[in-house]
Amino acid sequence: MKPALIVLFTLGVVVTGAAQGNDGVPAKAQQDPKAMAMLEKFDSLLYSARTAGLKDLEFFAKLPNGFNVLTRWKAPDRIKAELVVSPDSPPGMKKQMEFIKPKFEAEARKNAMPLVTVQLGESLREKHKGDDVTLAGPNEVKIVAKSEASKAEFKEEVLSFDDRGLVTRVKVVAPTDMESVIEPKYGERSGGKFSYESLKTTIGKEESVAFEYVTVGDFTFVGKVTTTQKGGQPRALEFGGFKANSGLDDKIFDEVPKESRPSPPVR
Repeated sequence: MKPALIVLFTLGVVVTGAAQGNDGVPAKAQQDPKAMAMLEKFDSLLYSARTAGLKDLEFFAKLPNGFNVLTRWKAPDRIKAELVVSPDSPPGMKKQMEFIKPKFEAEARKNAMPLVTVQLGESLREKHKGDDVTLAGPNEVKIVAKSEASKAEFKEEVLSFDDRGLVTRVKVVAPTDMESVIEPKYGERSGGKFSYESLKTTIGKEESVAFEYVTVGDFTFVGKVTTTQKGGQPRALEFGGFKANSGLDDKIFDEVPKESRPSPPVR
């Protein structure tokens, strides 16, 4: 799960917040118009359920520990997530999982945004609106992290584009100074749009990430992400239970999450 989300973070998480100078005044980002135009073109080519008309979404992520994260999203930015025991779990295991669930619920809610990002997609332009964005070559853009949110993810990255305007290589320098390379491949969709087909990464060790999609009504979502480390066994993150534009009630998002309490021991 984690390696795939790191890759998707690199390529598409919206950043909120602005870079701060030493005096507490937001620092003005240096952004070359030609470099920003390359990011905008990439955004226009990549399929996004949000730009295709998605207003609300409900889905679950099937975690390998037997829990599911039930996640709901409503435009523009309302998110609600809760940890539920998978109905496929054996009866005996269900009781045990209900007992330990409170230990993991807060973490599940905190990590809901990456799951939503996997399904909705996001904008490179929006992600880097607070960063320095300049040309590094005819088909390259260099991004230096300036916003606090970006600095938590990377120091700098260089994006290489092909003649279509798609990112084919991302060289990332992490806050720890570790360098990694991400090489995406795309599948072409109708209407001149593209979706991620696979990614080869060198985050630590070489890994490959493959994507499988499902169609729900007028939209396409990620049904499965499989990560394979070189010489290792594949690990999969599966999604399901998709409900798109079902008219989710605002009250769902207004409810304050209640921490589950384990049932008293049976005497």
